[in-house]
Amino acid sequence: MNHTLITHHFGTKEDLWKAAAEAIFDTYTEQSEKYLESLGNLDQPQVLRELLKHYINFSADFPDFHRFMIQANRGDSELLNWFTDKYIKQYSDSELDLLKQAQKLGLMPKGDSLHVRYLFMGAVTSIFTFAPQFKRLSGKDPFSKDIVEQHIDYIFKIFADKDHKA
Repeated sequence: MNHTLITHHFGTKEDLWKAAAEAIFDTYTEQSEKYLESLGNLDQPQVLRELLKHYINFSADFPDFHRFMIQANRGDSELLNWFTDKYIKQYSDSELDLLKQAQKLGLMPKGDSLHVRYLFMGAVTSIFTFAPQFKRLSGKDPFSKDIVEQHIDYIFKIFADKDHKA
């Protein structure tokens, strides 16, 4: 993109970056709220499983979301502070509440929920973040419905608390 166009529309590259962050998180928030509303009267374990599935499907539908998150952790500490304060802290707090509920129900392993959050995010997103590499190695499209469903199944098998007595 032409630098003068960026300056004209956004003022600075930092303002462009902040606008991108806002657009990405607005999309995530909108998608998540719609999905939550669609769940109706499911019981708590079903709602939690569905919300975790939604996160996996969102990651497949919007792989650039996590690529952006990786980029956000590089370089400028002032931007990272802004990003963390404006978006990550709020989402992390609500995700930790969800994970703690999932841990109580045996849908996630016991332990430090912030650590489990990062384990979960890494396991969920890596196949989509590294999609070209996965496709070259496996010959399979990681965004195909079958592979996404298989990925969801694997994630639940990996993260379910095997010692939990439901």
